[in-house]
Amino acid sequence: MGGGVALTAQDVNAARARPRGIVATSAALVVLPAGALLALWTPRPVPPRETPGLHLDPTACAHAIAQDRALAAESPTGEAAERLRRALHALGTSQARASVMTEGEHHDTIFEIRRAANALGPTALSRLRASLVERLEPALALPADDDERRALLGDFEQTLDRFGLRRGGRILAPAIVVRALYKARFNHLAGVEPTDGLHDVERLAYWGWLALEADGVEPARRLAALSEYERLGGAGTAEARATLLFLAGRLPEAAQAFSALDPEGRNPRLRNATLAVLALSNESEP
Repeated sequence: MGGGVALTAQDVNAARARPRGIVATSAALVVLPAGALLALWTPRPVPPRETPGLHLDPTACAHAIAQDRALAAESPTGEAAERLRRALHALGTSQARASVMTEGEHHDTIFEIRRAANALGPTALSRLRASLVERLEPALALPADDDERRALLGDFEQTLDRFGLRRGGRILAPAIVVRALYKARFNHLAGVEPTDGLHDVERLAYWGWLALEADGVEPARRLAALSEYERLGGAGTAEARATLLFLAGRLPEAAQAFSALDPEGRNPRLRNATLAVLALSNESEP
């Protein structure tokens, strides 16, 4: 998973003007021992393990959440809306308990969800979805065996753990990411594309998290997510692709991708990763 403090262009230019032995970031000034600095710059193969981290515009995130709250205030009523809520409640409870519905009942419930969603139409459906998302954070604060939590989250509990949004019972992902993936679950149940109707920053959050932060997901799936993230203008995709190609075992492609990132070897981290990938790629050739 990517992490650390991102250097701005101003930080980099300022660091170049400082005496050797000092590395500056936007968060702190760190004085490195001479030996540590030498180790940093000495060429040595270091296999890449982490992609760049996911960075989202805080203003865009806040605006998307505010828009959802406005939509939730207009959540639809009526027969179709109530049918949809009841079916989602029943499915969530069944998924949380893993033993309530038969296969036939599960199929019928999904059919009812999609029939009710289709009857509502896109506008009312987005408002109902927003109203459920607004209940998500309070539900996550409830005990694991609480009926309301079970009904609202269902198998989303497993999604939180599988995709690294939660570890040891603690939510690590930004709220916009949790909301985006919950909306994707709702969309799947309603029979529409995962990111249909999501705000632009939520699409970035959805694909970006899967590509850059979901360490437990197979690299091939992360690469597919990265293509979507890149199409939306996400940052750090070239290094992420090189790293994921390496993790996927596609060594010749990874070697080529890393070599293109820093052809002059000025970045010690990228240079060392390139050395490692090239060495492993050469070993794998017949």
